[in-house]
Amino acid sequence: MTEFPEIHWKPWKFDKSPRNWWELLGTVFQQSGGGDIVAQTTLREYIDDLANQYNIRDLDDWMRHGAKVFAAEPESRLPRIGSLTTILSVLYPHHFQQQPQFAQTRMSPLIPLIFC
Repeated sequence: MTEFPEIHWKPWKFDKSPRNWWELLGTVFQQSGGGDIVAQTTLREYIDDLANQYNIRDLDDWMRHGAKVFAAEPESRLPRIGSLTTILSVLYPHHFQQQPQFAQTRMSPLIPLIFC
């Protein structure tokens, strides 16, 4: 991916992502409270791709079908980043300001990185 920086790579489109890629994304996203712009942008693109793939149009669809989407994705992806509610509340805070039941969402604990 670093060999061709002019190409906009989407690691989730490949059969295998680079080693520890999801762990690194999850760690950066969680440690920054979702504030790291690169992690946030990457995760937003991934969530948007999932929304297109599963025909999810709005936050209500995510709340109804999100568990199925999480279950359908490879186990090494979304759970390493956090819960669906946490991810969506950081990426789309304007939606969650209107939904008081999500206001107290906490970040999941960091998953330790294992570098080989």
